[in-house]
Amino acid sequence: MYSRSTAEVAMIINHKQRMSEKLTACCPMCSNTYLNLSRHLKGVHKMQNLTERGIIVKWATGHINIRTCPCPVPRCTYKLGHHLDRHVLQTHTELSAEMRAEVISLARILKAIQLLAELRASMSNPPMVSNFDQKDTKLDVMAGQAEEQAGPSSQQETCCSVQCMDVLKSYKKEMDRLVQSKMELEDTLAELQHSLSILKRLVASLKRQLSERSHA
Repeated sequence: MYSRSTAEVAMIINHKQRMSEKLTACCPMCSNTYLNLSRHLKGVHKMQNLTERGIIVKWATGHINIRTCPCPVPRCTYKLGHHLDRHVLQTHTELSAEMRAEVISLARILKAIQLLAELRASMSNPPMVSNFDQKDTKLDVMAGQAEEQAGPSSQQETCCSVQCMDVLKSYKKEMDRLVQSKMELEDTLAELQHSLSILKRLVASLKRQLSERSHA
């Protein structure tokens, strides 16, 4: 009879642990963590609508596609493209790594709410159980366009409960301040570059005058 080696057993255990970590997610409905969120939504929250359940699961696991979504950072002029995640990570360097991870997570929340609203408008059957797209919190988030909590880093478990959005509001002020600071620094830089350009022209003019006098 075949007997697995210690190394093989260790590999199987590690694989199961990795799979367990991937499947573990925070339920947006009750803020508890479950290994099989889809089964929990169907059994506990009586969510029979398969499309609705799929949106909630993708929201909770961070698998919502946001590549073509607008940027949630206040006053950002980014137009709809194909790489929102790349834009946030590479362009908004005025934000810390944690803040950029939070912005990406906010985009996922907004996209999930949008998908739920579209599903409700389609009169999908069975009836929807969740009401995230109908809450006032949704309007606050979309108006502020800068609130979201993904945890200390994108590598850690994301809290996707709507209740967390109250905590996220504190980030908006900080992000507004950082964006305003960036704009002021850019204005100062433009003024300095203009002054530098004038000085370079003056230096060039003085060099010509000195050269002409030395040859006179």
